Amino acid sequence: HNNHMSLQVKQIFPGAPNTERGRCCQVNTHPDGSKIIYGSGNLVVTRPIDNNNDVHIYDQHPQKVTVARFQPQFAGMVASADVAGNVRVWALNKLNSLKQEKKDLTLGVNDLCFTGDGKRLLVVGAGRQQYGVAFLVDTGTSVGTLTQHSKDALSVDSRPERPYRAVTSGEDYQVSFYKGPPYKFDKALEGNQKYVNCVRYSPNGQFLVTVGSDKTGFLYEGKEGEQIGQLDQEDGHSGAIYSCAWSPDSKQFITAAADKSVKLWDAESRKCVTTFTFPSTEDYIQLGCAWTKEGPVSVSLNGDITIFDASAPEKPKRTIYGHQKLPTGMVYDAQKNFVYTSAYDGLLSWEVGVGSKARLTTDVITALTLSEDKIVVVNQKHEVRFLSTGDDAIYAEEPAFTLAGSCSVIQVAANDPSLVVFTTSKGVSIARNQQLVKEFTFKFTAETASFSPDGKQLAVGCKDSNVHLFNFDGEAELTKAGIVDGHMKKITCLAYSSDGKYLASGDYGHEIRVTDVSTNENAFRGLVYHTSAITSLQFHPTDSNTLLSGGRDGQVFVWSLAEKARKNASAHLLGVQSVAWLKDGNGILSFGNDLCLKTWEIASE
Repeated sequence: HNNHMSLQVKQIFPGAPNTERGRCCQVNTHPDGSKIIYGSGNLVVTRPIDNNNDVHIYDQHPQKVTVARFQPQFAGMVASADVAGNVRVWALNKLNSLKQEKKDLTLGVNDLCFTGDGKRLLVVGAGRQQYGVAFLVDTGTSVGTLTQHSKDALSVDSRPERPYRAVTSGEDYQVSFYKGPPYKFDKALEGNQKYVNCVRYSPNGQFLVTVGSDKTGFLYEGKEGEQIGQLDQEDGHSGAIYSCAWSPDSKQFITAAADKSVKLWDAESRKCVTTFTFPSTEDYIQLGCAWTKEGPVSVSLNGDITIFDASAPEKPKRTIYGHQKLPTGMVYDAQKNFVYTSAYDGLLSWEVGVGSKARLTTDVITALTLSEDKIVVVNQKHEVRFLSTGDDAIYAEEPAFTLAGSCSVIQVAANDPSLVVFTTSKGVSIARNQQLVKEFTFKFTAETASFSPDGKQLAVGCKDSNVHLFNFDGEAELTKAGIVDGHMKKITCLAYSSDGKYLASGDYGHEIRVTDVSTNENAFRGLVYHTSAITSLQFHPTDSNTLLSGGRDGQVFVWSLAEKARKNASAHLLGVQSVAWLKDGNGILSFGNDLCLKTWEIASE
């Protein structure tokens, strides 16, 4: 029975690029301009710029990824690097086969690039007395040194045409120009007076541009490195410039800066042609940029990827959202086919099959659920808000009410969805019709609580490894009604089947138990195939024989209870935060600690 079904990923909506204040965010483009590539946590994300269908995730870096670039001649090959100095060259396919790995700069890589023929890789960053290396991709053999710096190197680029040149820049305010290969230091290029954050050659090799923390940039001739001049200051940036990127025709380039703007420059006149401005809050410091077939793209400190239309700079063409910080929850709205995800960096909305829709708040959201036609969210100040669903969602200034303690789980009674239970650090709080009814404290620590579909029973999963059952009178009274025991570790999640027949409970060990509510007996044994804590449970919307689970082991399971059958998939490398059934149970959603939201189909094999 096990072999007839499999879980297959349908779509991946990845996390946002890694950003760090005061640092260039490396976001790079596929040679044909159709895709961008960046680090998101420990992952390398490759995504088409115009849809969400062929997102590729590379998960072999042990640490936070700092940079990734496509090989220019054969874009099926990628080089990527991380904060621990691991450089990996790999094939962009299902197998992600490794072509080369090196670790020369042990304190972290800041940038890397291929030579125009794709045969050599230049890598810069932080090491012990070493700030740059160059080697052959195939063999790893050195092809010169890029060490003409006295502090960390921040950026590197290679002249795309022969004769090859290399340029590095760093925290020592220096731009170093090398001839080769094998690479030898030729001269320092006079120009920027502070950190030189980014150096980039034009695609035709004619020009080189450098930008820095002194709020300006310089243009050089590409072959010999002679300075052509400074960028015109009349309409220049008023803050540090972190990144620059060329148009495919080598006639224009863009710069991204701390003044919350991106500027488009004409190379020949060195004048600013267009300015794209962002809101003036810190979140919108512009740290990275790239040029795609859809036009210029930039990355904000908050991870937003913004796509512009140079002919209509007033408003962005599109913004792609994603999380950068640890996830806390997910809820699916079948009515509108929307998903809401919460994390330490706020609340995002998504449309299934389409992609990210909006960033609703940057408050730390600790838990969320759907109650009737409202999203219920709790923030770190224990404030509860009810938001409209779909495109109408607005995070109100004032909360509806404030809970007694910090809240980690919110559940509703399926057939009486105005009835909401919040599990808090103090116990449980019950609300009805968006008003707080009563808060209960227990002598045991509540970890998670759930109402039966009719709202008459409340199950409270506790630290004492028991599920405590209460009858609820619909007003404000709980009376003890029994206990579900048998778990060896604290209870982490609960779910009732839609007909109210079963109560599933998951624990911090690896076990799921399903209890027959009418007899309080264990209904199905052997649900022990997760290898770590269970993080999320949900019965199929119409079939109480089918249970969905997610775990800290990164696995998603679909259990056919009566048949003792299961199918599973490795879904999220760093653990599953939440799972949910899609409309009518025709597919699955999973949200992971890798910041990815995924949709799955259950395929018959």
